[in-house]
Amino acid sequence: MTITLRPLTPMQARFVEHYCAGKTQKESATLAGAIPKQASIVAHRMLQVPAVIDAIDKFNAKMAAVLNEKATYTAETATAELDQAIAFAMRTNNATAYARCIELKMKLRGLLEKDKGAEAAGFHISIVGLEAPGARTVTIEPSAADYRSLTMEDLL
Repeated sequence: MTITLRPLTPMQARFVEHYCAGKTQKESATLAGAIPKQASIVAHRMLQVPAVIDAIDKFNAKMAAVLNEKATYTAETATAELDQAIAFAMRTNNATAYARCIELKMKLRGLLEKDKGAEAAGFHISIVGLEAPGARTVTIEPSAADYRSLTMEDLL
């Protein structure tokens, strides 16, 4: 036996909208059009209507799916995307894009801190293998006392 749910009334739809937006039961009922003195009773009754319960459950399921999708973006996913961008930059001989990808990868791995000024440790980055006219090495040298040289193997 299947149960067919009736469509939401306009008041029920407004109640679900406000309730799913985080309002309390009483606030949702009032905003949906209930008399303020009876809002608690109306809200209680609304939450017993199968169509209202179903609409709230569907909203919660959609939100859970969105949050789950966002939670699956990890450092490994970002690293894989940067690897693809690095490969593209190398194929197109784009030294600027390549340097930016390396910078982002360093930030992702915690090797480079943003906006720390002169107190931050500096890095010497040499990018070899790009066929740029007149230069085969790009060097980025922040003015700091502590320098480390990184090779591609260290970053990849």
